Amino acid sequence: MTVIPVGWVGVRRSHVEFGGPWSLRYAAIAVDRRWAPWLPVNVVLIEHRRGIVLVDTGEAVDQPPGHFGCGDRVQESIYRRYLRLPVRAGADAPARLRALGVAPDAVDTVVLTHLHGDHTGNLPAFARAEVVVGPGEVEGYPGATACRVTGRRLVRPRFEDGGIAGFARSTTLVDDGSVRAVPLPGHTIGHLGVVVDGARPTVIAGDAALSYEQLRRRGTPGVARDRTENRRTQERLDTVARAGGQVVLSHAAPDAP
Repeated sequence: MTVIPVGWVGVRRSHVEFGGPWSLRYAAIAVDRRWAPWLPVNVVLIEHRRGIVLVDTGEAVDQPPGHFGCGDRVQESIYRRYLRLPVRAGADAPARLRALGVAPDAVDTVVLTHLHGDHTGNLPAFARAEVVVGPGEVEGYPGATACRVTGRRLVRPRFEDGGIAGFARSTTLVDDGSVRAVPLPGHTIGHLGVVVDGARPTVIAGDAALSYEQLRRRGTPGVARDRTENRRTQERLDTVARAGGQVVLSHAAPDAP
């Protein structure tokens, strides 16, 4: 398993965390003039003997007009006003995989933890892969780039394959059962994680938190759909970490604890 930085995201401080009345979170982001420190954007490569799995795809180098909106001009405007998503040429996910000796066409499965743009931007480069998307994601929500999965061979997990690493439900992604999708709701309606089983289980946890410190104290990013569900997810992840497992976040430094 390899954690690969593929770009950066800049957001407002109220986006990183919001502690006020939950119904006011988007209004708080809208009026916040303070940019938070840059956050890395990570993808995770799992090279398994039964297939290659990529968790998320990062954002694309080219971001032409309409790139973020999926036909919605308001969504396009919000992305461009409230997020910064620079990706240097040669630093995007397809290029980084090639540098590791993995051709994009060799990827068998792409798991999208959710459909925010910084997780889906390079999906077209992995044209041969099946795409795993959580329940309710394709149906869309504010900020979802659901159009990017149109026409793809989708897997919609039902979480019927039993427990793993403390999670009661899962969906097998490789046939020996050692790599599975698990539900991590809260950030979005169908937010997913991926468990890589082993002596030290690893949970790739997307945007359940934006830092390990935030995860430990149950802070909630301002764009989370449901604060209560997000905190429950964080509790499950913290339990994994306290039991000796590893948690990997999309926007925390790969060498963080």
